Amino acid sequence: MLKDTKANSVVGLLKKPKSLVFLTFMVVSFILWLLIKLSQVYSYPISLDVSYTNLPEDKLLLKASGRKVNVLVEGTGFNLLKANVFNKGADLDLLKVRVKDNKSYLLSNDIENQLKEQYRVIEIKQVLTDSLIFQFGVNKKKTVPVVPDLELSFETDYGLADSLSITPPEIWIRGPENVIDSIQFIHTEKKVIRNIKDDINAEVLLNKPDSLGTIDIEVQKVSVTARVDRFSEKIIKVPLLIENIPEGTQIRTFPQKLDVVCKAPIEDLKTITADKFLIIADYRDVQNGGGYLIPRLIKKPAFLSDVKLMQTKVEFLLKKG
Repeated sequence: MLKDTKANSVVGLLKKPKSLVFLTFMVVSFILWLLIKLSQVYSYPISLDVSYTNLPEDKLLLKASGRKVNVLVEGTGFNLLKANVFNKGADLDLLKVRVKDNKSYLLSNDIENQLKEQYRVIEIKQVLTDSLIFQFGVNKKKTVPVVPDLELSFETDYGLADSLSITPPEIWIRGPENVIDSIQFIHTEKKVIRNIKDDINAEVLLNKPDSLGTIDIEVQKVSVTARVDRFSEKIIKVPLLIENIPEGTQIRTFPQKLDVVCKAPIEDLKTITADKFLIIADYRDVQNGGGYLIPRLIKKPAFLSDVKLMQTKVEFLLKKG
């Protein structure tokens, strides 16, 4: 009830011509006073948040003595209000840092010159911050190989027909010198692929441990590809050659040809012949008390990854003349 009474009295007052004129006069007077004040020139201290730009690629900014600079500015009230309320901060160019006696710094004059280029509507009268001092470190960059961490399991009789291919095989890393020097390679994240019978074509993220959070890496993931084929086995009979046979002596081995078991893609097995292998035994093994010839597989086709000699010892008959 009391509120309604007050509201009615205010409405009644405003309806009176003299009261309305007085109120209008007060509002207009205040606006004129405000415009006059804002149009006048003032000197005023402000604090600017600092952002550092143009850090050289081979350097790290380890420490800066300040993230704010205090500045005495001059301008109309309008411009000062704008600079104070809508403070855009200050960008300081690190390419303009002075270096003397292994010390890096920006003097107040240096800061003032940079701020004058950024603030046009107000005048930078004086930088109140004495100077800014910087500590830089070496930002080293080097190339390291990518090492895949894959767990692969294949369908029966299937396997890799060639080695895994990583793209890119090497990447650059960049960061603090002491960290970069300790890194010799970058692993991928662990990836498990099971029941494989088709070619491998996968994208794998690189494993960047939390302890290496300060480094930059060229890419975040790599491609892993490999040819997968169906495998089979084939037995090749290969002649055994004997080295260091004494003069005037003949030797006959049992057997004369050894069985070599090869496992490879079916199409590759068709190209394998005995002349692509070399098996040698050294007679000096017998002279040293072995009692048997020990065959060694010296040569095989490069694409074969699974090769096995069926005989590890060979009997022989020695014949003079």
